[in-house]
Amino acid sequence: MSDAPPTPPKPKWTGAAIAFMAIGLLIFIPSGLCTSVFGIGALLDGGSNGPNLSFLFVALVVGGIPMLIGFIFIRLALKERKRG
Repeated sequence: MSDAPPTPPKPKWTGAAIAFMAIGLLIFIPSGLCTSVFGIGALLDGGSNGPNLSFLFVALVVGGIPMLIGFIFIRLALKERKRG
């Protein structure tokens, strides 16, 4: 007989966790890719002059909000998985 302590059960993927993860990834990945393309384009276009920095700021604000929402959904999925 082994004296090893019993391993805790692995968290299960519930229906809510799967839904949160799918929605979060569908929001986070495309908005992150789009924001990074426009952000890198603004940085490579001219450096640190005014119009390019304002375009970079707009890209981060417009793309950052959906990225944040997607990230929140992903975090909810992981919390739901641990709780379920």
